[in-house]
Amino acid sequence: MTRITQYSEVNLYPEVVVDSDTWNSFPTPDIVEMTIRTVGKRGVKVIPVADSNEALSVVKKIIPPPC
Repeated sequence: MTRITQYSEVNLYPEVVVDSDTWNSFPTPDIVEMTIRTVGKRGVKVIPVADSNEALSVVKKIIPPPC
C-alpha cells in the first residue's frame, strides 16, 4: 500500500467517502494486464513502464522536439 499524502483522494475530496484501502494502493499485475488489454481493444496504444523516469523517457521519444 502507498502512503496517504495531502494529495491522496481521501484528502482531496473529504466530503466523498473513499475507501482508502481500496483506492490508495497499487493494482496487482493481473489488473494492470487486464486494463492494458481492455484499453488496447479501444484502439489506444499502451506503453507499460516501470517508473516515472522510464515514463518520461518514453514520452520524450514520442513527442517531437519543438521547431
